[in-house]
Amino acid sequence: MPITIRDVAEAAGVSPMSVSSVLHGRGSNVRVSKDTAEHIRRIANDLKYRPNALARSFRQGKTHNIGLIFEVFPRLSRGSFYASHLLDGVTGAAFEAGYSLTICPRLMGTDASDSLGDGRFDGLIWCKFVSNPENLQALETATVPIVILHAPPPAVNATAAYVSCDNEQGLRLAVDHLIGLGHRKIAFAYTTDNERNDETQSRMRGFQAAMIANGLACDPSRDLLAWNDSCDDLAEWAQNDDRHTAIVCWSESQAVNLLARAKDTGLSVPDDLSVVGFDSTAICDTTTPPLTAIRQPIEEMASQATKLLISSIEAQTSTSQHFIYPCALDIRGSTACPSQSRGY
Repeated sequence: MPITIRDVAEAAGVSPMSVSSVLHGRGSNVRVSKDTAEHIRRIANDLKYRPNALARSFRQGKTHNIGLIFEVFPRLSRGSFYASHLLDGVTGAAFEAGYSLTICPRLMGTDASDSLGDGRFDGLIWCKFVSNPENLQALETATVPIVILHAPPPAVNATAAYVSCDNEQGLRLAVDHLIGLGHRKIAFAYTTDNERNDETQSRMRGFQAAMIANGLACDPSRDLLAWNDSCDDLAEWAQNDDRHTAIVCWSESQAVNLLARAKDTGLSVPDDLSVVGFDSTAICDTTTPPLTAIRQPIEEMASQATKLLISSIEAQTSTSQHFIYPCALDIRGSTACPSQSRGY
């Protein structure tokens, strides 16, 4: 059984209030002599007394724990550098400020609002947000601060804070690069697991807008490819004689898998197909060929989101600040001019 304040008080022959005053600095009206205070500390040390963090949190009305809601969390064991950078950013800022972190598989509870104010967390970072009516209502009724990470603020109901990269600007960089190489048949691939989240939708809009800005038609039924993350659909897609010469993937994870599937299918990258990913972490330098990718500052964004959340928790105020980070394009070996042998 853990040693309590009462146990220390009985062993020291003093009142529990005196022990609490000496060990925790509570009870300003309690007067304890220097000798008695030293006696209490010696007894507490002999008994190996340790403060009860749960009880302290209850008294303070704070858990010093923040939740990270991540509906589709990338498996670290599968080489997700994106998730590693995100966790580095969140934990670095949280631990430095004395907060612990809990990763939540979706929203916990019977409905969205359960996780947003049931006392488990002082605040929440919500990744891969979906602006459906249920989630937007949850934001409205939440009793703890919330920061949305990796999603742009919606046109309405932007009551939470948002931290995101400029997805649409990033897609413009990729499309402009491919068109500069001579590509005209370009597709955007996204995963069915992440189809509904705001980040994917923003990148999809960015791709369509970039194509139109360059005077190219974008047929959603043909040029937006709803594939799984493993890109198992590539073999069937490759049978089309009029197929695309370049594909921009919504994530580097999907793009890395696409490179592997292309090799299995007999497609040469970049001779037969140019491929662009999104994130541009260290894994892009290890693929064959190295992966051209849109770069977003993942760790910096995650750290900013965490600091913004903790600042709101400490100030006991909600925040609706928005941070949008610009993207860059890292050109590597997976993009080139379209093959002349196919008449492009």
